[in-house]
Amino acid sequence: MTMNALYVPLLLLMEFSGSPLPVTGPAESLAVSHYEEEARRAPEDFGAHYDLGVVYANKGKYEKSVEVFNKAIALKPDSAEAYNYLGSVYASLRRFDDAIASAQKALELNPDLMDARINLAICYENLGRYGEMIEPLKYIIAKKPADPVYFSLLGSAYYRLGKYEEAILPLEKGIALNSNDWQDFKKLGDSYLALGRYEEAVEPLRQTLRQMPLLPEAHYNLGTIYAKLGRCEEAVESFNRTVNLSPDFAEGYANMGWCYQRLGEKEKAIKSYQAALGLNSGLEQVRHNLNLLLKK
Repeated sequence: MTMNALYVPLLLLMEFSGSPLPVTGPAESLAVSHYEEEARRAPEDFGAHYDLGVVYANKGKYEKSVEVFNKAIALKPDSAEAYNYLGSVYASLRRFDDAIASAQKALELNPDLMDARINLAICYENLGRYGEMIEPLKYIIAKKPADPVYFSLLGSAYYRLGKYEEAILPLEKGIALNSNDWQDFKKLGDSYLALGRYEEAVEPLRQTLRQMPLLPEAHYNLGTIYAKLGRCEEAVESFNRTVNLSPDFAEGYANMGWCYQRLGEKEKAIKSYQAALGLNSGLEQVRHNLNLLLKK
């Protein structure tokens, strides 16, 4: 039977690397009322409105921050920093299209703004526009070659696009800089698996399981690799761990049955196939394999 890898969606970037970092602004220790008063006293002062927008954002008052930053931009339409910060506030509100427009405007005014590119990557990730993450992430990596986060995100973007060959190098670089991220090991192993590079897939998935031993998908994918390599005893162990952790994992039982069949353990194969069909009656290849065994 065909044994396909199980791929797990990447966590949203907002969850993975946090909300957009605020750019430099006024000290939070001063009361909001101070900045509100400054803006009231100087309604045409860009700096007063910019500072108030930053304070509102730092206090989590994002809607007010948007209003004030838009006033600041009306006073100074060529302020890249105002557009940059406004984009971060929009991202915090999950208004990603508005955040993208603001970040792009900031970059038109100042192409060197790193925060704007980080914000673009965050927004594109949340919108599932993975291909558009690549350009800003490559720029960020060129400027921050020692930061594993951005290698990880670039590899993840390629991975989500199904561009597994392109995903490998940034994932490997991210791992070289930070070997504590099990998700990078998982995506690296799955990429090798998808490319049919089974021997190379083994160690990244073992590393995944050293950090996340209760992850059924990783046990399943490792079992798939062992089965592809003809290492059926090891595959059975992995598939057993899969179904012990996730008893409704029909494919785990199905592939375990296939391995038992290859090992000549007929009764165990039958029981595994029956368990798989009990969970998913639509597995026609499993039904075919089971019927062949029952006829013998």
